[in-house]
Amino acid sequence: MTTLADVMPAACAATGMGVPTFIPANQHVIVFLVDGMGYENLVLLNSKKCDTEFLLTDSAIDATFPTTTPVSLASLGTGMLPGEHGFVGATFELPEFDQVLHPLKWQDEPNATAVQPEPTWFEKAAKAGIVVNRIGPAAYAESGLTKAVLRGGTHIAAENLDELHTSILHVAQTPGLTYAYYPKLDKTGHIYGIDSHEWRKVANKVVTMIRSTVQALPSTATFVVTADHGMLDISERIWIEDRPELLRDVRLITGEPRFRHVFAEAGQQAALYRQWQSLESVAQIMTRDEFLESNLMGAIADFVEPRIGDVVAIARETFSLASRTVDERVSMLKGNHGSSTDIERRVPCAVMAGYGRG
Repeated sequence: MTTLADVMPAACAATGMGVPTFIPANQHVIVFLVDGMGYENLVLLNSKKCDTEFLLTDSAIDATFPTTTPVSLASLGTGMLPGEHGFVGATFELPEFDQVLHPLKWQDEPNATAVQPEPTWFEKAAKAGIVVNRIGPAAYAESGLTKAVLRGGTHIAAENLDELHTSILHVAQTPGLTYAYYPKLDKTGHIYGIDSHEWRKVANKVVTMIRSTVQALPSTATFVVTADHGMLDISERIWIEDRPELLRDVRLITGEPRFRHVFAEAGQQAALYRQWQSLESVAQIMTRDEFLESNLMGAIADFVEPRIGDVVAIARETFSLASRTVDERVSMLKGNHGSSTDIERRVPCAVMAGYGRG
């Protein structure tokens, strides 16, 4: 199965760095990642009288697991699965730095290249002589996450869809590789839910921008639309603090409400697993060893294993493993993601050539 980790290697191959695969050779390839625009979300949008068929035909791939932004961006930028690049959740423990990393809030410490030292595909493309651009909000240009997994090339600030459209058309006039990112759809879905008027309004604007951009691009440019994950609306929150047995023997909880890493106090791994098995009706509960064998993150490198919880909890259906002490604000969000359902994991990978003259 093709995953998000395959997209940037394919884009680089299409610009001359290898043998083209699912992205055909062209002078310029633009990869546009819309945060939170899952394949099934586009199917729902299509049923609500917004034409998204041009983004749906034979275009579904898998986001990497867990289905959350920092993990997916790490896979996109490095071309590696989470078990290799080591980003294993929305938050995760870094034992070697004696801290919990919050990638979306990350600035200078710990050092980004120390956390993720492998070259990104943007760096590889630039080294091969390809002009590389990254288009998105200015605030993300020098973030820790960007420096760890998206480094390489020139950042071009674009704060809204109009600015993205203009910047994409500008860079597409000459050969190169461009990554563009839009965060607002995800934020809207978190607040209002994915079956809301507010979400559909933003999604319609995104689809309209994609269509107009493709129509205006030269034929020498290929436009690839994908996403980091899909999203679903939470039906029931299971508050961890309301079940004291779940916190017995717990040293640390990381991840997010749809996917939890739970670390035991020394020597209490078996007891912790027994306690969390009480959640089997709402979450898949695994020991670390069972999770390593599941291959959900691919083969897991030795340095990544300690970042995996002694117990791992993967929320079923539309449940949330909420916490007031770990991440109350995130736990209260209406729309969420992180688990392994199709709606969260399937994302588009629509490959379209520009309509204009070359």
